[in-house]
Amino acid sequence: MQDDQPGQPATGFFADVFQSKYREATVSSIIFGILLGVVMNVAITYAGLKIGFTISGSAIAAVLGFGVLRGVMRKGSILEINICQSIASTVNVPCSGVIFTIPVLYLLDVDLSRTRFWLISLACVVGGILGAAFIIPLRKQMIDIERLRFPSAVAVAAILKSPGAGPRKSLVLLAGVLIAMVIYLPVQLPQLSGPGGQPLWGYGDLPALLGAPADDGAEGDAASNVVLTDEEIYLGRLLGLPDYLLLVFAITPLSFGAGYLTGRPGLLVLAGGVLAVFVLNPVAYLMEWMPATVAAHQAADFAHKNLNRPLGIGMILGGACLGVV
Repeated sequence: MQDDQPGQPATGFFADVFQSKYREATVSSIIFGILLGVVMNVAITYAGLKIGFTISGSAIAAVLGFGVLRGVMRKGSILEINICQSIASTVNVPCSGVIFTIPVLYLLDVDLSRTRFWLISLACVVGGILGAAFIIPLRKQMIDIERLRFPSAVAVAAILKSPGAGPRKSLVLLAGVLIAMVIYLPVQLPQLSGPGGQPLWGYGDLPALLGAPADDGAEGDAASNVVLTDEEIYLGRLLGLPDYLLLVFAITPLSFGAGYLTGRPGLLVLAGGVLAVFVLNPVAYLMEWMPATVAAHQAADFAHKNLNRPLGIGMILGGACLGVV
């Protein structure tokens, strides 16, 4: 190893391992990456259980990394922010494997005692290690040979290459967070107790103002006239549509945000929902393919469980098998 002159960039082996010219693996990037990864893990796990799929946290971590390390601390380099988002996304990624498997154990009524909890945690850790071990030999094939362009990685690279827009993008992201919290707050308020143990205000207090009786949980006319609950708005009833065309929107920004992220491919998912709600379910009800005990306002829920899900899962499996072939 050659001697380096004072004031000159370091060369040789140690320069390749420990870069002194640019900030990269710093204490601030590592600590912020871990903390951000923990927060994203909680949020994305909850979102994944609600909407059925997870989102990549790399872009979020890159934007917030610019906002905090460069916008607030005024010292984040592109390499430092890349380390930050890599650590945060690594902490966050295992939630995908967990939320798609662990809930099945609850559905199967498996005893998840403290001992089993640690065994499950160990299995998750082993799964993460195996995933990293398998991706190492596959990286050359996918990246260097086939030149596959992973959408999330391309998006993160675009963010990292536009450092001037980083703080501004973080402000937009935080604005979206605040808007979503304001929209979703009344949904969560009824779950919180106020003075005297009474639930706090929620959307469920408003149906009378919209000309419909409050939902008291009873079956029949009361349940068929509800237009607003703490979690859903029955837009079809507001528009005067028949009850078997039960057009319901969940009061949550999660679905809108997920649809916005998927972009044009998400239109295929939207098309499937329109086909189910406006074509398949009404036809099944009007053709009397449902039991006679199913009322008009119950048709959508019955069809969702007994028609839409089996048919949709079959189409997914069929498309996947044909893709493999």
